[in-house]
Amino acid sequence: MDILDLIIKISSLIVAVGVILTNINKIFNPIYKKIIECQKNRAYEIYDHYINDLKGNSFIKDKWERLINKE
Repeated sequence: MDILDLIIKISSLIVAVGVILTNINKIFNPIYKKIIECQKNRAYEIYDHYINDLKGNSFIKDKWERLINKE
């Protein structure tokens, strides 16, 4: 096997891995977005329960407001 043959095989492998990773990203990106959405909804529920039902402290409220303003 000469050096040119080796370079072609390595470049083919790199392209194949790139295609596989791109397809994996297309599959998992929507799932990831749904997970993030669910986490945000759950965080709002927990915060609401903490502030309204448990009468939480102002430190948590201030931290929450800073996090919300970052988005």
